[in-house]
Amino acid sequence: MFAHLRELPRVGQEAPPNELDEEEEYVPFDEEAMLAKFPSDCRLRKHFGFGQNDARIIGGECTDSFFRLTFNHYDVERLAACAGLLTGDALDGAFPVSIEFVDVQELFVMRSAEDRFWQLIRNTRSDVFDNLLDVNEFRLHGLTEDEIIATLIVNEWSPFRRRRTKYYGWSSEGVNIHVRAKAARVIERYREGWIEHCGKDSLPLLDAFEDVWPQRFWGVSDFEKWIKEQGFEIRA
Repeated sequence: MFAHLRELPRVGQEAPPNELDEEEEYVPFDEEAMLAKFPSDCRLRKHFGFGQNDARIIGGECTDSFFRLTFNHYDVERLAACAGLLTGDALDGAFPVSIEFVDVQELFVMRSAEDRFWQLIRNTRSDVFDNLLDVNEFRLHGLTEDEIIATLIVNEWSPFRRRRTKYYGWSSEGVNIHVRAKAARVIERYREGWIEHCGKDSLPLLDAFEDVWPQRFWGVSDFEKWIKEQGFEIRA
């Protein structure tokens, strides 16, 4: 799956100048086909695709055979905010979720810049997570009983630039984490975070929300409407 990345120079590579102005054919990612690869009862399924777009990166761990990315559950964060249970900076990191890859076979961490330039960065650097901002999307490429192949696409706090002047052309301004491992699992600790930050008395609201998320297109009014439909009052 990632064979084309194995020979990528560590310093990166860029496309020839005459290709920069050519229009690329846009091929939309088939999210429905991707989700069909997951068993219906697999908890990982709910975190892939666009359900966790904008989820804040909390941190992670990376070794030769293990990779973990931890992020804040975005839909639960929005639920708590819209219900008036938690606001402002208190929302950051309150509802952690970790995706862990074990017995990693291949791992390529790449950051992008202008002019289709990609730089392959060292996987095991202690600061590899320091500049990560939030989740763009998670993509599953393959899943069997003894292998998972996925790409985690995330945004950076300070996108990598080679030039001093701002470039207005092609730029994804983020990091792609390509991983092939024996197995993966999701560790969800947002319920514990909810109890700690929002209180046990509001747990019925979170329990009802379990059947609803992810909700990519819900705004504040949609959350508030749903909360009221459940018979809960929004705290001022």
